[in-house]
Amino acid sequence: TSFIEAPESKPFADLLYPKVLQVLRQLSMTERAKAAANSAMRTLRSFASAFKVKVGDVSISVEAEPGSADSGNLEYDLSDLFIRIGEAAQSAGTAWTLLIDEVQYLSDEELSALIVAIHRSNQKRLPIIVFGAGLPQVAALSGDAKSYAERLFNYPHIGPLDDQRL
Repeated sequence: TSFIEAPESKPFADLLYPKVLQVLRQLSMTERAKAAANSAMRTLRSFASAFKVKVGDVSISVEAEPGSADSGNLEYDLSDLFIRIGEAAQSAGTAWTLLIDEVQYLSDEELSALIVAIHRSNQKRLPIIVFGAGLPQVAALSGDAKSYAERLFNYPHIGPLDDQRL
């Protein structure tokens, strides 16, 4: 499970990188997922290079995977990355859950890329699930980003918490 809070000021790729690296390192400890996790780490390295990810002193000790998540187009590259993560999780017999808070702060490009990555992973039946939380306009923003998003996701309205829910 990976948790990301999406502030207005930091690119989604920068937020995602350390969380994905952590998950892939854990998956690489599973013998049957080692090859798939290492492949996903090479894809992550390509993704980080293409998007000039800046995360302090975090690094990956694998070579980049040429031709995988390195186009510089977030929609294509995030999909490649999610597919590789899903394949590694599937090899390990587990799933990856991504939790994103404040989804409304993702840029149009980031939200669109996230929707496409989720959709492609789902089409391949990979064990990835994404939960996003945000203000009520998230449903409209998702629909504006990709028209099919309204059919892909559930948008339950929670509302303010009362004293009994706290």
